[in-house]
Amino acid sequence: MASLTKPADSLVYRAELQALATDTGTQVSLTRREGRTMVIVETVGECLTGPRISPGLRTPLVAPFGRDYIAGSSTETQTAWLEAIGQPDPGLRRRMTAVLKEVRQRGFVVERLTKEYVRVYTALRALSSDGEIDMITTQLARAFADLTTIDVLPDEMNTTADHSVATISAPITVDGAVIMSVTAAVFATLTSGAIRDLGTQVRATARSIEERIAHHGNVTTT
Repeated sequence: MASLTKPADSLVYRAELQALATDTGTQVSLTRREGRTMVIVETVGECLTGPRISPGLRTPLVAPFGRDYIAGSSTETQTAWLEAIGQPDPGLRRRMTAVLKEVRQRGFVVERLTKEYVRVYTALRALSSDGEIDMITTQLARAFADLTTIDVLPDEMNTTADHSVATISAPITVDGAVIMSVTAAVFATLTSGAIRDLGTQVRATARSIEERIAHHGNVTTT
């Protein structure tokens, strides 16, 4: 499993990523899990409405971030991920339980675009640049979880209201473990139908990469 995520050829999955970026008109990135952080290892395309995402950027794997990596895990793993930011209040615990169930069923994560998202996410990436997760990092993640509505649940999708979306991500799973994820950065207002369509496209790209790994064996990426 470790050999699947060691740096090697930065072009290994570029064709799949480029196809998604071309089809959707978004910037697309490939992220790899490294311990308790997630690091972007490849990007293609552009998003004219959002910040430029560059390889090397890290995000801590603490709630509410990394839901695509956690949704398919055991209850114990999900609980540890959630409680790493401190004991959540009952409302947040219920929300995250419902969100993880929904992500597991539909196969992709929706990151809402809010003022808090832009500020906190930028700070978290700066703080976790060395791969360490400290008390300040976890408190910022907790503040974000408390201040904003996480993801989009079915009853919220089944309305006529549009949604401000930052990114949509799908996990890449090998032998039951999520080792990477694909993300489309849109930073735009989308209808529920557009979210479902883009989520389906991102998920299809993740499946294509999984098939490449299965076909070629020890495929690696930067």
